[in-house]
Amino acid sequence: KQFYVLADDQQLHPLNGQQLGNKIPVGADTNQVEAITTDNTRLIALVSLAGKGYQLSLLLPQNNSLHMVTSVPITAPTGYIPGFVTMANNSVSVILLQTGSTQPQIVTYTIVGAANAQHFNQPTKTMTSVSNTIVSVAALTVAKKTQLLFLLSDGRIQSLPLNNGNSLSPGPGSVQITPSIASPLTVSAANFTNVQHPVPIPVSKVTSSLTALSVAGATMLATGPTDLYIVAAGVNGVSPRVLDLKAVLTPPSSTIGNAGGGVAPATDTTLYMTLMQQYAISLPTVKGVAADPKGNGFYMLALTGQNAPTSQLVSVTLSSGKTCIS
Repeated sequence: KQFYVLADDQQLHPLNGQQLGNKIPVGADTNQVEAITTDNTRLIALVSLAGKGYQLSLLLPQNNSLHMVTSVPITAPTGYIPGFVTMANNSVSVILLQTGSTQPQIVTYTIVGAANAQHFNQPTKTMTSVSNTIVSVAALTVAKKTQLLFLLSDGRIQSLPLNNGNSLSPGPGSVQITPSIASPLTVSAANFTNVQHPVPIPVSKVTSSLTALSVAGATMLATGPTDLYIVAAGVNGVSPRVLDLKAVLTPPSSTIGNAGGGVAPATDTTLYMTLMQQYAISLPTVKGVAADPKGNGFYMLALTGQNAPTSQLVSVTLSSGKTCIS
């Protein structure tokens, strides 16, 4: 595996062990990379051109570097600038934002062709409306459809299904989860010095009914082939954590007796998810998350140290039967 990092200098660098390699320019040296996304075989970069707007670039790994296959300029309405980029199912979506506005525009490009002949088709544009500031965006393929996922500043995660780049609903809706996510314990293992010390229990009960997905302290979304990862900072005495959720085609209440999970109705645009794992982490600042393409876990790029923070790549392997792993 080769990892590429978008560093603080707004340039791409290969990650060699725990060290950043030399920068990899995307076009001219004056270009800056604003955001990146990948499907584990291709890397998409949202690039700002000095005084010339923005472009979307498709890059392929080649000889321990990156080869730019194609790029396309991004045309944004007056007052809008590209804020996020994400991809799934051969579709790349750029989220255009306007200061103080809760009406982002989504520009979606389809990648066609193979190898070095890949290119972006003409984009489709969708205007939508959200209820709060967007903090992070990810995309997930569910039942062969692309679901855009928005993390809002109040911790809510909402989804917007797309079909050929066009929205299938008027705006993002709540992601529905069952059972609900119990609040983690707000104590440290260091407090258990007496074997007779009472064992604390979660402060909230798990309910089996559908509830809207919301995670206090959530800072980032990332997706794997079938999973959604939510990075959450420590709040209210709870340690930082990563939540691993999986999309299901229909709510569990409608799949009793049906091991295959059923088929979602064609008119149903709601995204249903269930919690797989929660991982407690001791790293205060997570800069990025990448899923293992084989589905065995995920990787975190985090900052360690206080006086001189350094990047550290942490591998997390999925293990069954545990709900919170430190």
